[in-house]
Amino acid sequence: SNLKFHPIIGTSETTNGPAKGGNRRNKAKAFVKQGLGNRSSTGFQQSHTGGTPTSAGQRTRTPLSTGSSTMDFENFKSPPPPSQQAVVSQPPVGNWVPPAQPVPPQSQPSAESVSFQLGTGDDKHIGQKGRSNRRKQGGRIAQQQRTHPVQKTHTHDSSGAQGSVGPVQDAYLELQRQQQAELNKKLLEINQLYSNASELNRNGSYRDSILKCTEGISKFHQELANCPTKEVLGALLSLRAEALANVGAHKAAVEDCHQALRFVSEDIDPAMVPGMSTYVVPRLYNMMGGSLTKMGIIDGADQSYDCAVESAGRILQRKQAKSAEDLQDLETTVAIIGKSDISRLRETMASIDRYKTKTEYGKWNVSKEETLEALGYVSMALSISCACDELHLLKIELLIELKRWREVVGHCERMAAENVKSDGCFPADLSSKNPFPGIPAANYLKPDAFKDLSEQTLQGALKCLSSRESGEAVLRLPYKIVPHYMRALRLEEKIGRVEQCLSSLEHVFPRNRSHFFWLPEEKEKFHRTREHRGLADHLYASAQYEDAIGVYQSIMLFDSTQGSDVGGRLNAVLHCNRAACFMALDQADKAVTECTAALRIHPRYMKALVRRARAYTKLKRNEEAIADYKQWFNLMDQYKADPESAHVHVSPLLFEGPHEVNQQKVKETRNALAELENLKKEEEVRARRRAAFNERTKHHGHAYGRAQQQRENFYSSSSRRWDPFNGSSPKTKSAGSNGHGHRSGSNAGGQNGGNTKKPAVAENHYTVLGISRTASQNDVKKAYRKLALVHHPDKNLDDPTATTRFRRISEAWEVLKDPESRRRYDIESRLW
Repeated sequence: SNLKFHPIIGTSETTNGPAKGGNRRNKAKAFVKQGLGNRSSTGFQQSHTGGTPTSAGQRTRTPLSTGSSTMDFENFKSPPPPSQQAVVSQPPVGNWVPPAQPVPPQSQPSAESVSFQLGTGDDKHIGQKGRSNRRKQGGRIAQQQRTHPVQKTHTHDSSGAQGSVGPVQDAYLELQRQQQAELNKKLLEINQLYSNASELNRNGSYRDSILKCTEGISKFHQELANCPTKEVLGALLSLRAEALANVGAHKAAVEDCHQALRFVSEDIDPAMVPGMSTYVVPRLYNMMGGSLTKMGIIDGADQSYDCAVESAGRILQRKQAKSAEDLQDLETTVAIIGKSDISRLRETMASIDRYKTKTEYGKWNVSKEETLEALGYVSMALSISCACDELHLLKIELLIELKRWREVVGHCERMAAENVKSDGCFPADLSSKNPFPGIPAANYLKPDAFKDLSEQTLQGALKCLSSRESGEAVLRLPYKIVPHYMRALRLEEKIGRVEQCLSSLEHVFPRNRSHFFWLPEEKEKFHRTREHRGLADHLYASAQYEDAIGVYQSIMLFDSTQGSDVGGRLNAVLHCNRAACFMALDQADKAVTECTAALRIHPRYMKALVRRARAYTKLKRNEEAIADYKQWFNLMDQYKADPESAHVHVSPLLFEGPHEVNQQKVKETRNALAELENLKKEEEVRARRRAAFNERTKHHGHAYGRAQQQRENFYSSSSRRWDPFNGSSPKTKSAGSNGHGHRSGSNAGGQNGGNTKKPAVAENHYTVLGISRTASQNDVKKAYRKLALVHHPDKNLDDPTATTRFRRISEAWEVLKDPESRRRYDIESRLW
């Protein structure tokens, strides 16, 4: 008979198919059935007391034995469960090479091993070898004493567990090969996702790269949760962390770096995952340090860089290779550069903290110069920690303190454009890291909305978002910054953009009432401002100037703090409109005051500058009017010489600036200036003639007076012509002006000064600058700069004569700075 009996079935029960039980014995039965080619095992029975295996309808054969016929089955057990199975070495699949798993060492058959053969098998070489041995030994020996090789043996491994035998081992190994093939197939698919994500990351498609990595991570958790090879998962997390950092999602990137470090080690084999570096651990620490630096977490970033340096050193000790040294140098250099950034950031933050201690009730209690200095430190810190929301909020508060609302709007919109890069980058397990949950992807706002235009240039400063873009931008700002952005838009008179932002916020307001508690008040201010502004403009057009002035004033009170303007385009325009009303009412002095207030808010407000010059003209203050006109043309010349002037960013506002002036306006202003200059020249000619006449009259008068006094003294009875000392010796003290002696009276005054003052020296350009006529051009320049700094109107706001002094100094400088004009002036002054 070709039917075999396998001792793995050691019970008297009958099996009729694959076992469905959960124990190891039933699983072994199923393996036996599959290994025997689905041959029925019905009829196999074995008695525990020496019975004989039988098969229905077939010949029964009892093995010969010198001892008891009872068979010992204690050493035959079912194979271990899959969790305890040794992985069978397979050839590489795709680009992935399976890791070498520890296989328990197998020993030689122990002394307890029993060689046996029951029945007649179909393995002829075994039967023949057995018969050959029996011939040599002279007979059949006991089954327990047989030492020749048999078809199957059971062995002990180092742990004492017994292996599988016969068809069970074949079935088990086949199943193991199938499982390994399926595992390799799934790993190959995940490796392909990793390769695609890596290519997308290199091409700058960070969002698609994140989605591919997330798909691979989810697939690994669902299908390969028990896979011992975790390096692929670590590689996916590492690549996703890099892509997240590139889109500005640094918090999620740090979390992925933490998880990736759990699945990779310093002795990782780069062949495990294509593209994975030997220094993956130091690289993860460097990425973590970079993201923490961007977030402004100084201590955590410093520790991460230290770990990167230490890990790179340990890896280099294990792998003494040139490539390893190069990679170690690279990662160490990255860490050193990162630590230098941390050092600079720590010093900058210390300087900022010194200013933050000077705040009272949330307000900055520092001077304007200190505020500007603090703003410089914050900008420096943001160049290192660009993802730190606290620094962004601090910069916006400083800009508000300086009343630079245009820059507040620009900074908020640039920040929102950066945040839109992370739209759609938080699927599946990253949803909890989304800083703006529930916000749909942007349709209009793009990450490159500002196209790398700097805020320090005119083109970059003028760049702004459309209404629809602003509506999406307001949803991508930290909730503490949103109220400042909305207020800045209102004060900059961005009516359409404010309406769109309010509409967008209405959708999120019910879900976040605690964060947007200020929204109803801001909405009310916006509507009141728009209604009052329309009413005031209508009153002005109807020539109701006094009523319009009152309405304009009420609008400015909406945001005023302690009676002072908050700045912004809205208040600058309101002041200029009030000046127009005062001009219409023939109140030029009040118009000058309003124009000056507008120019304090917006120094490059060309319309307010011309309007104040006209008000000065009405007040017959031609010199101040000419100075304003010249300032107007100076701004125009500066813009023509350098359209991207470095001084642009200093101006809080840009509307009605030199870039918006047309040629007709330039022509009108030039004619007005020429007319005033002609009037000034005529007045100067008349003044010179009057001064010359007065000087001649004064000279002749003094000469006649002195001669008459001498005659009177000569013929006076009290005078003694022969006594030159008038009755007193030269050593005698003169009586002075008490009436005794010839030195009293006008004669004494005429001879020695006495009580008569010397005629005042006529004021000229040299005396104004405090220099002599022989001063060099360098001395003239130094004198002008020194006096201009002292007498500038902006530094003497409470002195009404400062403007006149500064104007006189400027006129002297305009004449004397040019050698040719100075020469002409010297010639004319001598003729006068």
